[in-house]
Amino acid sequence: MQSVNQQEIPVVDLKGQYGFCECLQTTQDIHAALSSIGFIYFVNHGIPIEKVTSPFVTSQKFFDLPFEVKKKYIREPNKYAGYVAPSQEILESTNSEEVREAFDFVSEKSDKFPVEVPDFKETAVNLYLECYDFARRLLRSLAVALGQDADFFVNNHKLMGTNENRSIFRTLYYPPLRKDQIKPGTMRCGEHTDYGTFTLLFQDNIGGLEVLTKNKQWVEAKPIPGALLVNVGDLLQIWTDNEYPATKHRVRIPQEELKLKTIRQSMVYFVHPDNDFEIRPLNGNRSNYSEPTTSRKWTQMKLDASYKY
Repeated sequence: MQSVNQQEIPVVDLKGQYGFCECLQTTQDIHAALSSIGFIYFVNHGIPIEKVTSPFVTSQKFFDLPFEVKKKYIREPNKYAGYVAPSQEILESTNSEEVREAFDFVSEKSDKFPVEVPDFKETAVNLYLECYDFARRLLRSLAVALGQDADFFVNNHKLMGTNENRSIFRTLYYPPLRKDQIKPGTMRCGEHTDYGTFTLLFQDNIGGLEVLTKNKQWVEAKPIPGALLVNVGDLLQIWTDNEYPATKHRVRIPQEELKLKTIRQSMVYFVHPDNDFEIRPLNGNRSNYSEPTTSRKWTQMKLDASYKY
Protein backbone atom coordinates (compact mmCIF):
# COMPACT_ATOMS: atom_id res chain seq x y z
CA MET A 1 0.00 0.00 0.00
CA GLN A 2 1.28 3.46 -0.85
CA SER A 3 2.10 5.77 2.05
CA VAL A 4 -0.94 7.63 3.34
CA ASN A 5 -1.68 10.52 5.61
CA GLN A 6 -5.01 11.80 6.85
CA GLN A 7 -5.43 14.05 3.82
CA GLU A 8 -5.11 11.27 1.22
CA ILE A 9 -7.08 8.29 0.00
CA PRO A 10 -4.99 5.08 0.16
CA VAL A 11 -4.05 3.25 -3.05
CA VAL A 12 -3.74 -0.54 -3.10
CA ASP A 13 -2.10 -2.26 -6.07
CA LEU A 14 -3.74 -5.63 -6.69
CA LYS A 15 -1.05 -6.50 -9.26
CA GLY A 16 -3.65 -8.23 -11.37
CA GLN A 17 -4.28 -10.86 -8.68
CA TYR A 18 -7.65 -12.42 -9.38
CA GLY A 19 -7.59 -14.10 -5.98
CA PHE A 20 -6.52 -11.01 -4.03
CA CYS A 21 -8.97 -12.05 -1.31
CA GLU A 22 -6.63 -14.95 -0.53
CA CYS A 23 -3.57 -12.70 -0.06
CA LEU A 24 -3.09 -11.84 3.62
CA GLN A 25 -0.99 -8.72 2.95
CA THR A 26 -3.56 -7.32 0.52
CA THR A 27 -6.33 -8.03 3.00
CA GLN A 28 -4.41 -6.19 5.71
CA ASP A 29 -3.83 -3.22 3.37
CA ILE A 30 -7.53 -3.04 2.55
CA HIS A 31 -8.43 -3.21 6.24
CA ALA A 32 -6.00 -0.40 7.10
CA ALA A 33 -7.29 1.82 4.30
CA LEU A 34 -10.97 1.40 5.08
CA SER A 35 -10.33 1.90 8.79
CA SER A 36 -8.53 5.19 8.13
CA ILE A 37 -10.90 7.07 5.82
CA GLY A 38 -13.47 4.62 4.45
CA PHE A 39 -12.25 5.13 0.86
CA ILE A 40 -9.67 3.19 -1.14
CA TYR A 41 -8.33 3.19 -4.70
CA PHE A 42 -7.56 -0.13 -6.38
CA VAL A 43 -5.16 -0.16 -9.31
CA ASN A 44 -4.40 -3.20 -11.50
CA HIS A 45 -7.78 -4.54 -10.38
CA GLY A 46 -8.22 -6.80 -13.41
CA ILE A 47 -11.31 -5.21 -14.95
CA PRO A 48 -10.47 -4.61 -18.64
CA ILE A 49 -10.21 -0.92 -19.49
CA GLU A 50 -12.39 -1.28 -22.60
CA LYS A 51 -15.24 -2.59 -20.44
CA VAL A 52 -14.92 0.53 -18.29
CA THR A 53 -14.75 3.09 -21.10
CA SER A 54 -17.48 1.71 -23.39
CA PRO A 55 -20.48 2.46 -21.13
CA PHE A 56 -19.24 6.04 -20.68
CA VAL A 57 -19.75 6.46 -24.44
CA THR A 58 -23.08 4.67 -24.79
CA SER A 59 -24.67 6.13 -21.66
CA GLN A 60 -23.83 9.64 -22.87
CA LYS A 61 -25.82 8.85 -26.02
CA PHE A 62 -28.80 8.20 -23.78
CA PHE A 63 -28.33 11.31 -21.63
CA ASP A 64 -27.98 13.43 -24.79
CA LEU A 65 -31.50 12.43 -25.85
CA PRO A 66 -34.33 14.96 -25.40
CA PHE A 67 -35.99 14.87 -22.00
CA GLU A 68 -39.27 13.87 -23.63
CA VAL A 69 -37.58 10.62 -24.69
CA LYS A 70 -35.72 9.99 -21.43
CA LYS A 71 -38.79 10.47 -19.26
CA LYS A 72 -40.36 7.39 -20.86
CA TYR A 73 -37.86 5.43 -18.77
CA ILE A 74 -38.31 7.35 -15.51
CA ARG A 75 -37.60 5.38 -12.34
CA GLU A 76 -40.90 4.74 -10.56
CA PRO A 77 -41.58 4.54 -6.81
CA ASN A 78 -40.32 1.29 -5.24
CA LYS A 79 -38.66 0.31 -8.53
CA TYR A 80 -34.91 0.02 -8.92
CA ALA A 81 -34.40 0.49 -12.64
CA GLY A 82 -34.80 3.46 -14.94
CA TYR A 83 -33.97 7.10 -15.49
CA VAL A 84 -33.48 9.57 -12.63
CA ALA A 85 -34.04 13.19 -13.71
CA PRO A 86 -32.23 16.28 -12.32
CA SER A 87 -33.34 17.05 -8.75
CA GLN A 88 -35.53 13.93 -8.60
CA GLU A 89 -33.05 12.80 -5.94
CA ILE A 90 -31.89 15.39 -3.38
CA LEU A 91 -29.21 13.89 -1.12
CA GLU A 92 -28.60 16.98 1.03
CA SER A 93 -31.86 18.34 2.41
CA THR A 94 -30.70 21.97 2.45
CA ASN A 95 -30.14 21.96 -1.32
CA SER A 96 -32.87 23.31 -3.59
CA GLU A 97 -31.50 21.51 -6.66
CA GLU A 98 -28.97 18.78 -7.42
CA VAL A 99 -28.04 18.91 -11.08
CA ARG A 100 -27.31 15.37 -12.20
CA GLU A 101 -29.01 12.56 -14.09
CA ALA A 102 -28.73 8.81 -13.67
CA PHE A 103 -29.82 5.52 -15.13
CA ASP A 104 -30.16 2.51 -12.80
CA PHE A 105 -30.57 -1.23 -13.24
CA VAL A 106 -30.40 -4.29 -11.01
CA SER A 107 -29.11 -6.99 -13.38
CA GLU A 108 -28.62 -8.06 -16.97
CA LYS A 109 -32.29 -9.11 -16.97
CA SER A 110 -33.54 -5.52 -16.78
CA ASP A 111 -36.05 -4.60 -19.48
CA LYS A 112 -35.89 -0.86 -18.77
CA PHE A 113 -33.01 -0.04 -21.15
CA PRO A 114 -33.83 2.54 -23.84
CA VAL A 115 -34.47 1.15 -27.31
CA GLU A 116 -33.14 4.44 -28.75
CA VAL A 117 -29.59 3.47 -27.74
CA PRO A 118 -29.35 -0.26 -28.57
CA ASP A 119 -25.69 -0.67 -27.51
CA PHE A 120 -26.22 0.93 -24.08
CA LYS A 121 -27.44 -2.26 -22.41
CA GLU A 122 -24.61 -4.48 -23.69
CA THR A 123 -21.82 -2.15 -22.57
CA ALA A 124 -23.39 -1.33 -19.20
CA VAL A 125 -24.14 -4.97 -18.43
CA ASN A 126 -20.58 -6.00 -19.36
CA LEU A 127 -19.20 -3.62 -16.74
CA TYR A 128 -21.89 -4.58 -14.23
CA LEU A 129 -20.86 -8.25 -14.48
CA GLU A 130 -17.22 -7.34 -13.86
CA CYS A 131 -18.23 -5.25 -10.85
CA TYR A 132 -20.44 -8.05 -9.54
CA ASP A 133 -17.50 -10.45 -9.68
CA PHE A 134 -15.09 -7.97 -8.07
CA ALA A 135 -17.61 -7.20 -5.32
CA ARG A 136 -17.85 -10.87 -4.33
CA ARG A 137 -14.06 -11.12 -4.11
CA LEU A 138 -13.89 -7.97 -2.00
CA LEU A 139 -16.62 -9.32 0.27
CA ARG A 140 -14.43 -12.36 0.95
CA SER A 141 -11.41 -10.19 1.69
CA LEU A 142 -13.38 -8.04 4.13
CA ALA A 143 -14.74 -11.10 5.92
CA VAL A 144 -11.22 -12.39 6.51
CA ALA A 145 -10.02 -8.93 7.60
CA LEU A 146 -12.80 -8.80 10.18
CA GLY A 147 -12.11 -12.26 11.57
CA GLN A 148 -15.11 -13.95 9.97
CA ASP A 149 -15.41 -17.03 7.81
CA ALA A 150 -14.36 -16.09 4.25
CA ASP A 151 -17.90 -16.61 2.93
CA PHE A 152 -19.68 -14.69 5.70
CA PHE A 153 -20.49 -11.61 3.59
CA VAL A 154 -20.94 -13.57 0.35
CA ASN A 155 -23.61 -15.66 2.05
CA ASN A 156 -25.66 -12.60 3.01
CA HIS A 157 -25.21 -10.97 -0.42
CA LYS A 158 -26.13 -14.06 -2.43
CA LEU A 159 -29.26 -12.47 -3.97
CA MET A 160 -27.41 -9.62 -5.73
CA GLY A 161 -28.89 -9.25 -9.19
CA THR A 162 -32.44 -10.02 -8.02
CA ASN A 163 -35.29 -7.95 -6.61
CA GLU A 164 -34.57 -9.45 -3.18
CA ASN A 165 -31.40 -7.38 -2.94
CA ARG A 166 -31.02 -3.57 -3.26
CA SER A 167 -27.65 -3.65 -5.11
CA ILE A 168 -27.88 -1.31 -8.11
CA PHE A 169 -25.62 -0.42 -11.02
CA ARG A 170 -25.86 3.29 -11.86
CA THR A 171 -24.53 5.43 -14.69
CA LEU A 172 -24.23 9.07 -13.59
CA TYR A 173 -24.22 12.15 -15.80
CA TYR A 174 -23.57 15.74 -14.71
CA PRO A 175 -24.61 18.08 -17.54
CA PRO A 176 -22.69 21.20 -18.56
CA LEU A 177 -23.86 24.41 -16.89
CA ARG A 178 -23.76 28.15 -17.36
CA LYS A 179 -23.21 30.43 -14.37
CA ASP A 180 -26.48 32.25 -15.04
CA GLN A 181 -28.33 28.91 -14.72
CA ILE A 182 -27.11 28.18 -11.20
CA LYS A 183 -29.56 29.12 -8.48
CA PRO A 184 -28.61 29.46 -4.79
CA GLY A 185 -28.64 26.09 -3.04
CA THR A 186 -27.60 24.14 -6.13
CA MET A 187 -25.01 21.35 -6.14
CA ARG A 188 -24.12 18.54 -8.49
CA CYS A 189 -24.38 15.96 -5.72
CA GLY A 190 -25.14 16.82 -2.10
CA GLU A 191 -23.19 15.74 0.96
CA HIS A 192 -24.17 12.18 1.90
CA THR A 193 -23.05 8.70 2.85
CA ASP A 194 -23.92 5.66 0.75
CA TYR A 195 -26.54 3.33 2.14
CA GLY A 196 -25.30 -0.22 1.66
CA THR A 197 -22.19 -2.34 2.26
CA PHE A 198 -19.80 -0.59 -0.09
CA THR A 199 -19.74 1.21 -3.43
CA LEU A 200 -17.57 0.61 -6.50
CA LEU A 201 -16.92 3.76 -8.56
CA PHE A 202 -15.23 4.51 -11.87
CA GLN A 203 -14.66 8.24 -12.47
CA ASP A 204 -13.88 10.10 -15.67
CA ASN A 205 -10.91 12.49 -15.68
CA ILE A 206 -12.91 15.63 -14.85
CA GLY A 207 -12.80 15.21 -11.07
CA GLY A 208 -14.95 17.04 -8.53
CA LEU A 209 -15.66 14.30 -5.98
CA GLU A 210 -14.76 15.43 -2.46
CA VAL A 211 -14.38 13.30 0.68
CA LEU A 212 -14.67 14.45 4.31
CA THR A 213 -11.69 13.27 6.37
CA LYS A 214 -11.74 12.38 10.07
CA ASN A 215 -10.42 15.85 10.92
CA LYS A 216 -13.38 17.40 9.05
CA GLN A 217 -11.43 18.58 6.01
CA TRP A 218 -12.83 18.16 2.50
CA VAL A 219 -10.23 16.63 0.17
CA GLU A 220 -10.57 15.88 -3.53
CA ALA A 221 -10.75 12.26 -4.63
CA LYS A 222 -8.62 12.99 -7.66
CA PRO A 223 -9.19 10.58 -10.54
CA ILE A 224 -6.43 8.01 -11.07
CA PRO A 225 -6.52 6.72 -14.65
CA GLY A 226 -7.93 3.19 -14.72
CA ALA A 227 -8.40 3.00 -10.95
CA LEU A 228 -11.44 1.65 -9.14
CA LEU A 229 -12.53 3.73 -6.14
CA VAL A 230 -14.33 1.93 -3.30
CA ASN A 231 -16.05 3.47 -0.28
CA VAL A 232 -17.78 2.10 2.79
CA GLY A 233 -21.56 2.33 3.13
CA ASP A 234 -23.75 2.78 6.20
CA LEU A 235 -24.49 -0.92 6.70
CA LEU A 236 -20.81 -1.92 6.72
CA GLN A 237 -20.20 0.82 9.28
CA ILE A 238 -22.91 -0.75 11.45
CA TRP A 239 -21.49 -4.25 10.92
CA THR A 240 -18.02 -3.07 12.00
CA ASP A 241 -19.30 -0.95 14.90
CA ASN A 242 -17.80 2.19 13.27
CA GLU A 243 -14.38 0.63 12.60
CA TYR A 244 -14.99 1.18 8.87
CA PRO A 245 -16.51 4.67 8.57
CA ALA A 246 -19.17 5.47 5.99
CA THR A 247 -17.51 8.72 4.98
CA LYS A 248 -19.47 11.72 3.75
CA HIS A 249 -18.77 12.81 0.18
CA ARG A 250 -20.15 15.28 -2.37
CA VAL A 251 -19.72 16.76 -5.84
CA ARG A 252 -19.81 20.55 -5.85
CA ILE A 253 -20.48 22.92 -8.74
CA PRO A 254 -16.99 23.66 -10.14
CA GLN A 255 -15.73 27.23 -10.06
CA GLU A 256 -13.56 26.92 -13.16
CA GLU A 257 -15.44 28.01 -16.28
CA LEU A 258 -14.02 25.17 -18.38
CA LYS A 259 -15.08 22.44 -15.92
CA LEU A 260 -18.46 24.10 -15.50
CA LYS A 261 -19.09 23.72 -19.22
CA THR A 262 -17.77 20.14 -19.35
CA ILE A 263 -19.92 17.09 -18.68
CA ARG A 264 -18.90 14.78 -15.85
CA GLN A 265 -19.66 11.05 -15.78
CA SER A 266 -19.13 8.09 -13.49
CA MET A 267 -20.13 4.43 -13.26
CA VAL A 268 -21.23 3.14 -9.87
CA TYR A 269 -22.18 -0.22 -8.36
CA PHE A 270 -23.90 0.09 -4.99
CA VAL A 271 -23.47 -3.23 -3.16
CA HIS A 272 -26.12 -4.12 -0.57
CA PRO A 273 -26.85 -7.16 1.61
CA ASP A 274 -29.91 -9.25 0.84
CA ASN A 275 -33.08 -7.36 1.72
CA ASP A 276 -34.11 -9.16 4.89
CA PHE A 277 -30.76 -10.04 6.43
CA GLU A 278 -30.45 -8.46 9.89
CA ILE A 279 -27.47 -6.12 10.28
CA ARG A 280 -25.94 -5.76 13.72
CA PRO A 281 -22.35 -5.20 14.96
CA LEU A 282 -20.19 -8.29 14.49
CA ASN A 283 -18.52 -7.70 17.85
CA GLY A 284 -21.86 -7.93 19.68
CA ASN A 285 -21.70 -4.33 20.95
CA ARG A 286 -25.22 -2.95 21.40
CA SER A 287 -24.27 0.52 22.67
CA ASN A 288 -24.03 2.23 19.25
CA TYR A 289 -26.74 0.27 17.45
CA SER A 290 -29.23 -1.06 19.95
CA GLU A 291 -31.72 -2.36 17.38
CA PRO A 292 -30.77 -4.45 14.33
CA THR A 293 -31.86 -3.26 10.92
CA THR A 294 -32.16 -4.77 7.46
CA SER A 295 -31.01 -3.60 4.07
CA ARG A 296 -34.63 -3.21 2.98
CA LYS A 297 -35.61 -1.12 5.99
CA TRP A 298 -32.49 1.07 6.02
CA THR A 299 -32.42 1.73 2.28
CA GLN A 300 -36.12 2.52 2.07
CA MET A 301 -35.76 5.04 4.89
CA LYS A 302 -32.96 6.76 2.97
CA LEU A 303 -34.81 6.69 -0.36
CA ASP A 304 -37.98 8.09 1.19
CA ALA A 305 -35.93 11.02 2.47
CA SER A 306 -34.20 11.80 -0.81
CA TYR A 307 -36.52 10.97 -3.74
CA LYS A 308 -39.25 13.08 -5.31
CA TYR A 309 -41.73 11.31 -7.57
